[in-house]
Amino acid sequence: MKTNFLRGFTAVLALLLTLLACHNVLLLKSEDGISQCRSLYKQKKDSIDVLFLGSSRIFCNVRTGILWDEYGIASYDLGGAETTMMSSFYHLSEALKTQHPEVVVLEVSVPVLRPTLFPPLFWVEDNTYGMKWNRNRIEATRIQTVEEEFKQAVIPLSTMHERYKELVEDDFIDRNNSIDYKGFDERVTVTPSAAPEASDVTERIPISEMSEEYLRRIIALCREKNTPLMFMVAPYCATIEQQGMFNYMADIAEENGVPYIDFNRYYEDFGMDYSCDMADEFHLNTTGSVKFSSYLGKILKDRYSLPDHRGDIKYASWDRDALQQRQQQNEDMLQKASTDGEYLSGLLNEQYLIYVSIGEDESVSRIFDKNREALNRIGVLPELMIPNENLILEGGRMLYASTDDEQKEFIDMGPENLLFTKTRVDDHPVTCLKINETSYEMNTDKMKILVFDKVLNRVVSTRDFDI
Repeated sequence: MKTNFLRGFTAVLALLLTLLACHNVLLLKSEDGISQCRSLYKQKKDSIDVLFLGSSRIFCNVRTGILWDEYGIASYDLGGAETTMMSSFYHLSEALKTQHPEVVVLEVSVPVLRPTLFPPLFWVEDNTYGMKWNRNRIEATRIQTVEEEFKQAVIPLSTMHERYKELVEDDFIDRNNSIDYKGFDERVTVTPSAAPEASDVTERIPISEMSEEYLRRIIALCREKNTPLMFMVAPYCATIEQQGMFNYMADIAEENGVPYIDFNRYYEDFGMDYSCDMADEFHLNTTGSVKFSSYLGKILKDRYSLPDHRGDIKYASWDRDALQQRQQQNEDMLQKASTDGEYLSGLLNEQYLIYVSIGEDESVSRIFDKNREALNRIGVLPELMIPNENLILEGGRMLYASTDDEQKEFIDMGPENLLFTKTRVDDHPVTCLKINETSYEMNTDKMKILVFDKVLNRVVSTRDFDI
């Protein structure tokens, strides 16, 4: 009898563990809100000093890494795609269960940009599926869906059932579900935009009743928890009508003693250039988010008693988050480098493994002479400029030179596996580099550089050099 019970218990336990594993794999993954919510629960209790709430105009614009690197501010971007005031209220309610921030900063543009009572279902999913299964999640789903959609959204079995056809590596690893992830999601495109011209608008245009109700509930909740609150509008090209709605919310803020900053009125103060700092119509790109976050950090530091946690081992996860963002920022610089000199300067990075294929073309020596100083700094010395030489460099040091080797495998150099082979195709030498099971052909007629980032765990750049 006892043996049968143990066998039955073991079988049921195995089934439950299997279902849990399948649930975690099939659960929708997204940096449009799901990752931001899920990783909130990974943060140590009372570790977040500045909690940012809002839509993608928070987590694409506010670089938690810049706030850390420049001011030692432990911040977190909590939001989702087109997050309504309703979602922000429930996100805040969840966060305040474990966090007591020095200030909550709410970005208030969604009631202006998307004045709709019921957002599309996929936005509701982005804003709720990362939350724990509790009353806040159910209420956040119910208030933003009609009855038929609520039944589908509240238990995401249909969404999960269809996902088995589209699973990728990140579904099994879920890298962002980590204490190191603080919510920021990089945008790198450049979309020239016009600077806002509505800053002198004085008209007041009401937002929707539901948005105003939940805006006031956020104010009341922060007051109840004795948590300072600040409203802001992240920079973008607001229209005259939109500015009237922002003015309306500014009045609500003043009425309740909540500081309010419309950064469309102050963009010149931090060198914002709408012709090159916008990723799209509503989001800042790398350069824009760096400028904005640095300026925002100074304001927060001046207005609130925010401790500088740099050097505190308890806040090491913010060090790792900032490092990741610095590497992403440098990757963007490499991709956009217009000259060889600018590109080579960007390779002075201790987190890079640099593969150099010297090539055999006669122009190689002229390339070296043209970029001698920059190449020397990354470890390419004159004596290494040998036709068909292959180099692996790190931190200005040569780790490997392969003049005669036809094949060489490296283990634990940074990638899980690194293998290069040399062969000839149509009597031309060709080097193939295989990194983490992905092959890269290095044409050795000219000099070519490939860069692997050990933090981001991927190839971040390749570049051919020519005269």
